[in-house]
Amino acid sequence: MALPERPFALADEPAFKLSDAHSTGINRFPRMVQEYYVARLGEIETASTAKRMGLSTKADAEAYVHDVQDKIQRCFGPWPEKTPLHARITGSINRDTYRVENVIFESRPGFLVTANLYIPTNGSHPLPAVIGTCGHTNNGKAGYQDFAQGLARLGYVVLVYDPIGQGERFQYLNDDLSTRINPGTTEHNHEGGQMTLVGESLSAWRAWDGIRALDYLLTRQEVDPKHVGVTGNSGGGTMTTWLCGVEQRWSMGTLTSWYIAGQNKDLICSVRIVRG
Repeated sequence: MALPERPFALADEPAFKLSDAHSTGINRFPRMVQEYYVARLGEIETASTAKRMGLSTKADAEAYVHDVQDKIQRCFGPWPEKTPLHARITGSINRDTYRVENVIFESRPGFLVTANLYIPTNGSHPLPAVIGTCGHTNNGKAGYQDFAQGLARLGYVVLVYDPIGQGERFQYLNDDLSTRINPGTTEHNHEGGQMTLVGESLSAWRAWDGIRALDYLLTRQEVDPKHVGVTGNSGGGTMTTWLCGVEQRWSMGTLTSWYIAGQNKDLICSVRIVRG
């Protein structure tokens, strides 16, 4: 069955007409919802860029940041009550210049978050710290060991935690603990759809995991609370922008390879859809 060479339309192209579509195959209808959001994101990005270009003072910049943070907060909230983390260390591995601890904590009552904590063993404490947010790797935190090892060798405490549906946090299990559906984005879409039906948001649940990861990190005596940052790649880059919007305790934030208006128009995942 022949498929269109390009079964999607770009936001700046003429409206897709049903008469232009192939009469057979799964791509015979336009992606109306996706193209609507792509167009709206383009409009918002254009307006935001114009606003940023108009900033001329420190006060202007700070006001802009606070306005953006307030909008992000309203998209994700209200937040649940903070409950005891019940954190525990299930094992550790000693390396040449750092130690890796296997950590489990509860971001919500009974909702477990698995993480690895990398602690430099050379030098004195407290040390600056970084939380690493994972992109869409099936193995979660295990796919970011080289990043965490590199920072630990430079003297940073690093906490990398598994996102929902990745690493050790598959939510749809068979009796033998294998996953019933594909991990990562497939599970995120599945969870996101179910949450939407009951007025919840997977994005908010994932952001809350990040907030509680910071809460845990700040309980550690090895960490300097005045120097704690967040970083991520791909979906973790998107999560980094969210966490900088909903949490004010970071001293820095940096990201790579994330999806924004005008840079990747073909990927929609429910993990990136927020209320509001």
